[in-house]
Amino acid sequence: MLITVLGLPSPLAHRAVHAIQLIAGGALGAVDFFHFTTIEQLQEQWARRESDHVILHTDNPDARIAGLLAANAKQIILVSEDPVSAALHIRDSSDVELGSAVRAVSSIFASLHDVILRCPNLLTLSPGNSATPASLVSHVLSFLGLELTESKTTEVLRMLAGPDGNRWLYGIDRDDDARTALSKNDQALLQSLIPYRSILGMKPVERFNWPRELFFGTDRIGTPINAPFEEVIELVGPARILCCGPYFHLPPADWVLTSSIEVNDNHSGNELLIEVLAGSETLVHRPALLPDKGHYFFEVSFTITEPRNRIEFRLWTRQGAIEGTLALKKIEVSRKPDRKKQPRSGPVSSKAVSL
Repeated sequence: MLITVLGLPSPLAHRAVHAIQLIAGGALGAVDFFHFTTIEQLQEQWARRESDHVILHTDNPDARIAGLLAANAKQIILVSEDPVSAALHIRDSSDVELGSAVRAVSSIFASLHDVILRCPNLLTLSPGNSATPASLVSHVLSFLGLELTESKTTEVLRMLAGPDGNRWLYGIDRDDDARTALSKNDQALLQSLIPYRSILGMKPVERFNWPRELFFGTDRIGTPINAPFEEVIELVGPARILCCGPYFHLPPADWVLTSSIEVNDNHSGNELLIEVLAGSETLVHRPALLPDKGHYFFEVSFTITEPRNRIEFRLWTRQGAIEGTLALKKIEVSRKPDRKKQPRSGPVSSKAVSL
């Protein structure tokens, strides 16, 4: 028997994956467990397989693994939690900044996006339907068509409950308190993950709004630093990178990035350079004239094939400036309506036109 489990780095996932191992072992006997994110890791572990029964577990698959599972997995167990909760858990359990946790969660959801939506038979385990070990065991047994004897069921439940019997979803009950203590900047960071909730309703993600808090500014000589990206940028100085980021992850698709800017006092003129990178690959490298004053927008199109490659948007000035300011009002990324009807390559448009 082949059991495929997708999970997140969350309290429920850690316990649920262990529970599935116990359930399968109790019902089937010897079961191999493979955790992997690449084809090479899967092949290496498969070569050491000792049982006819295998649990495949992945939580951040590369594009090849995602394609393999999307095309071949007939049934999948998804251990699912809200992306905001997952980011808070990573921050607290790994002692990392919230921005890093948000980017890590975006990578996981982007990687699992197509696998989840294309699965013909999906069991979703969530804090709502798996609030107790007994409810989770019941769902998994029914979904997989397995049975446990009464004694084995009792043994599995005893092992899952732990010594005090009260730590099944430990940490989730603190989630509301963690959210109320967030600063405005942290709340803005978490808002960028909200669109990924659509996957939990079996709908593709259509649009992201990337807040300024996800981006980094630069100093006057153009060396990137881990400083916040200011709302109003002084153009005075040499040609340089004005901002970089968000190092977010997107599902495979054709996307359009749209940005609104406000320019003032750019009397001597300047030219922007707009870049979008996926990992080390440059997807967009386009100039756009910067007018002397007003509200303007530009848009660029690009295609994502490997969701684990982080997306970097860079905005440069191509000449030095002696005056002027620029304010970046929004950065929105939207999915093109029908990927199949869009060209896979070709020129990328960029424009600066009055709103």
